Amino acid sequence: MKLLKDYRLLFLLLIVPYLFVLNLPYVGEEANWVIPSFEMSYFKEYVLQTIYKVPYYRPPLFNYPTIVFSKLFGWEYAKAIQRLQTITMTILTALSIRYVLKRVYKDEKLGWFGALIYLSLGDIMIHDGWLGYEDGVYIGFSSMSMLFTMLGVYEESYMFIFFGSALATGGFLTKALTSFVYFYATLIISFYILKPKKLNTYKTAFMSSIVPLFFLILWYGFAPKSNVSEHGMLWDIINKFRFKGIIPYLKQFFGYPVQFWLNMSLDSLVFLYLAFKRKVDLDILKTDKFLLNAWIVGIVNFIPYWLPPFSGIRYAAPLYSIFAICFSVMLYPKFKDLMLKFIYFAIVFKFVALGIAFPIYYGHIRENTNKIAREVYNLTIKKGIPLYCDDDGWVGFSVIANIDVKIHKPILYPPKDLTYGCVFTANLSKYKDFKIVRNYQNSDY
Repeated sequence: MKLLKDYRLLFLLLIVPYLFVLNLPYVGEEANWVIPSFEMSYFKEYVLQTIYKVPYYRPPLFNYPTIVFSKLFGWEYAKAIQRLQTITMTILTALSIRYVLKRVYKDEKLGWFGALIYLSLGDIMIHDGWLGYEDGVYIGFSSMSMLFTMLGVYEESYMFIFFGSALATGGFLTKALTSFVYFYATLIISFYILKPKKLNTYKTAFMSSIVPLFFLILWYGFAPKSNVSEHGMLWDIINKFRFKGIIPYLKQFFGYPVQFWLNMSLDSLVFLYLAFKRKVDLDILKTDKFLLNAWIVGIVNFIPYWLPPFSGIRYAAPLYSIFAICFSVMLYPKFKDLMLKFIYFAIVFKFVALGIAFPIYYGHIRENTNKIAREVYNLTIKKGIPLYCDDDGWVGFSVIANIDVKIHKPILYPPKDLTYGCVFTANLSKYKDFKIVRNYQNSDY
């Protein structure tokens, strides 16, 4: 039964199920990133994202591979290409954990064990590890940025710190400024905890800032083409601090850490149980500075997403990799055989969920947006009737992305003086004089 303890084989078995979901219908708002990629390609606008030709404020790095490979293989594969981007970043993050642990602890098996722990975290298995959102790529960039920054300070290497800054820039160009928050918080904490003697403060500041500053200036040099692009990411941060009442805030305050910890189950729950039973050696934190640093990096970086009145759990997802490091180092010496049993369970669960349950649910039980798209197309465009859309929900995005790809032309936002045509909308009050042709969940046309 040596194969069952071959960490590299287990690593492959945790990856294979991702292949089963490449061709599923759109899940959630995945089409929210296919539409901008298609419109950028169609209108030959490669800086500013648009949805229905309305400016969208995210940077476009995630769109570029989608555009290149969709042009090469066909736009009908755009959804799978996006998912492959996320899966690739998930694998690279796991391999980065393996690399960092191997370099720090000089233990090949511990490195692979850490990679297995990361790939068996609940959210990575069934959600953020494969969905074709920009979030998955952002998580990968931000995770690896923190990992290599910690390694850079630990080994007193300017090269790794520079690499960490470049990865953080990738996170910014994919989704949000918060990738830089992760990077610089990790850098400062690591300097404080690890106290490197050979790293010059000024040289470190230069090496950690040159790439981020260059691309910040470059991006905001282009961003004034749209006020949405120029200020969107800043407003995204500011809006998290809008107080919406004491009850919603209490739900956020108590619910957010619980949800985050559950997203890392079963590994997180096993660790919590063993720690509660005092079976985990906590004294190791007194001697293992790298481990102590990882815990503090994880906890401190979690606070800005926990304390604001509103914050999506996906924004804290880059911290999964840091806690995977913590769990791995503390569980490996005494509990690696126990954790292997949970990893076996994760493999079986992943094959069943991604290979059987998801295709049945998304293909046959949940409302099929592929079918809706065909019907909308047949009732409008096929008959020569103009079609517009202002629906910014998952149904609207999924339906319109399917139609865009079919007709090789983007569906646009309805004009203000619209007198003839059909509108796919979730806001009926805007079209009181129009007749409802069909209703799909909350969307009508």
